Amino acid sequence: LGGPVGAAAGAALGGGLGAQAPIRQSYKLRKKQPLAEGGKVRMAPIDGRRKALVIGVRYAGTNSQLNGTSTDALKIQKLLQQKGYSEIRGLIEGYGPAPTQAAIMDSIRWLVNGAQPGDSLFFYYSGHGSQKAAKTKGLEIDELDECIVSSDMHYILDDDLYTELVAPLPDECRLTAMFDCCHGGTMLDLPYALKRKGKPKLYLENPHTANTPADVIQFSATRDHEKGTEGMIRNERQGALTFALLKALREKSHRPSYAELLHLMRREMVKAGLERTQHAEITTSKPFDLNQRFEI
Repeated sequence: LGGPVGAAAGAALGGGLGAQAPIRQSYKLRKKQPLAEGGKVRMAPIDGRRKALVIGVRYAGTNSQLNGTSTDALKIQKLLQQKGYSEIRGLIEGYGPAPTQAAIMDSIRWLVNGAQPGDSLFFYYSGHGSQKAAKTKGLEIDELDECIVSSDMHYILDDDLYTELVAPLPDECRLTAMFDCCHGGTMLDLPYALKRKGKPKLYLENPHTANTPADVIQFSATRDHEKGTEGMIRNERQGALTFALLKALREKSHRPSYAELLHLMRREMVKAGLERTQHAEITTSKPFDLNQRFEI
């Protein structure tokens, strides 16, 4: 796991957490292998347990304090209860156990423990995201590891998130992960990403990432090089990614596809005035058919 955040870096949390300036990726260097539009792989049906981990970190009393993360997490937790999730663990700052590094890692292990084919796992994180120089050269396109930040100011690297959250999952087990934070594009180190322009199309973006037999889908509020911000949406400070998800899942007349949900998230960011600074992304473990209906 990453070490504690230093004082200087901690003070910079609101701007992306870290003294190191974000590096804009050079997409010309990426070796992308085009797939059929929308992908061909169908996700396995959900007919098992529904289990979730919801994390909201405010960093209260620090120079890095956020204002909408805990309330966003509470909204997600309530919605999951309405959707039939009976096993939900919340690490929501100010509303129960603190989302420390130890608590987050212990809860991730709780989430994946006993996972079976047909299960649906949901992981949600709202807080600060950052980047550090990659531990291993040649595995990250931008040579940076992405990371989330616990309430006790420790980095939790993407490598560790993959090892603890993704790698243990069996075939036909579904994990939906959402990162409403800075630098979240490849937070789980999944190999497939959505084409930046045109119709929904997945590409093998990073062939160096490890493979997993599970069905894993990650939504993020930002690309790797981007800093996210809390926007004012309907007179409330909240994450656009979270708002769009809640809006989509509350809609009873139409259940969106994965591609439609991503479009809705991006549209809400435009409405919130965030489209010039951050863009919602989706990455996956396999070249899924994004025209499948979103289900958790």
